[in-house]
Amino acid sequence: MKTNHSPVFKKKVVIEAIRGERTTNEIASANQIHPNLVTRWKSEALERFEELFVREKGGYEEMKKKLGAIEEEREELYKQIGKLTAANEWLKKKYNGSIQ
Repeated sequence: MKTNHSPVFKKKVVIEAIRGERTTNEIASANQIHPNLVTRWKSEALERFEELFVREKGGYEEMKKKLGAIEEEREELYKQIGKLTAANEWLKKKYNGSIQ
């Protein structure tokens, strides 16, 4: 049976795992969860840790906007590459052998 754990519970487990005073198996056993959950939650927390500080400065939303603009530009460039590739192939077929 899959259990949804509260963010408060996950925070408690992650803090304990980061402290390193007990092993992952000990933490999991004490909290009646699988050791893989402890490892996964700790990894996720450490991966996203920087976001906490970016948000405080108001830069997180700005970073998301810039990323969106970059993605739009990338899509436009891929479209242009596709058009140029098609035009290049057409020119190769049309003028194949006639240019010396």
